[in-house]
Amino acid sequence: MEHKSNPNFLLLFCCLAWSISACQPSQSPQSNHLETEVLPQYRESKQISSAAVNEITLLVAYPGHQGRVLDAAFSAGGEILATSGQDRVIRVWDTSSNQELHSFSMHSVDMADIDISITDQLLASGEAIWDLESGQELFNLERGSPIPALVAFSPDGSLLALARLDQGVKLVDTTSGEVTHTFEVGEDQRTKRMEFSPDGSLLAAGVIDGTIRIWDVESGKIVQTLHYRGETDIHDLAYSGDGNFLAATGRLPKSILWDTHSGDVLHTFPMRDNGLGIDFSPDGSLLAVSGGAERSILLFELPGGKLIQTLDLGEQSLAVTFSPDGRYLTAGTFDGQILLFGLSEEP
Repeated sequence: MEHKSNPNFLLLFCCLAWSISACQPSQSPQSNHLETEVLPQYRESKQISSAAVNEITLLVAYPGHQGRVLDAAFSAGGEILATSGQDRVIRVWDTSSNQELHSFSMHSVDMADIDISITDQLLASGEAIWDLESGQELFNLERGSPIPALVAFSPDGSLLALARLDQGVKLVDTTSGEVTHTFEVGEDQRTKRMEFSPDGSLLAAGVIDGTIRIWDVESGKIVQTLHYRGETDIHDLAYSGDGNFLAATGRLPKSILWDTHSGDVLHTFPMRDNGLGIDFSPDGSLLAVSGGAERSILLFELPGGKLIQTLDLGEQSLAVTFSPDGRYLTAGTFDGQILLFGLSEEP
């Protein structure tokens, strides 16, 4: 996701730590007992890229959640990392100090999708949109609904895409909380993952039937359909930073890279098991994929598609995400850990 940095961000989050506590009294008791393992020094200024792939190292291991980590989202500059878990808790981390800033509870556990807006002012889950400066809940998105939801902010932060399985995809105006459009997906065609194109004109949604529906945001019409193959789940998808490519992974033992203009398949990346998470590095030189059997992150060089590095996780991972500034790559594992990778110090 593309974001702009906010120089007052850390100050805002100091306020937020108190504010969220006041707004969400049912904080997880685990937040006061976390022991973060910090590993050797690293370079903060350089981006993760295919040229520096051999320098990627594990920087920090946060013992973040009880049960699986389900999603992760960075702020624009990578200073803040939000994670959600099977324990129905959203945790917010300061990646500079490696401290947990705060945590608050969710009602729903399935999917537990989260996102941070481009301005770093909003945090959304399928239950609510929060103002990160004040810590106040701005809009209730059917909190307590038994139907889990997916969320994705538009690149300018003005819209939030909200999908509740087979109820279609709604676009919510983040200033008013009003639904501006509803995109229908059809009966029993549940949405599994969503992302806006970098220019915000398109919304891609992976559907349970193995297709990716791409809507024109303004008209609400489907302008392209990509086929992952067969009636099978798509677990994750991502646009490249320039919008020229879209990648998806799912229940089949492969990930696919498409040209978004022609719809042609450019690469098929074989895997030992189904894919779980996928993301592009901000510079577009790497595609990161996590798989079930691999228990690792596979890094493919682009545009060639060659596997050039494997990062061992020791466990399966659903949440694989690069920070928008390219400094970090995070993986949230099935055993509750949040692993933060970056570039090691030069000898």
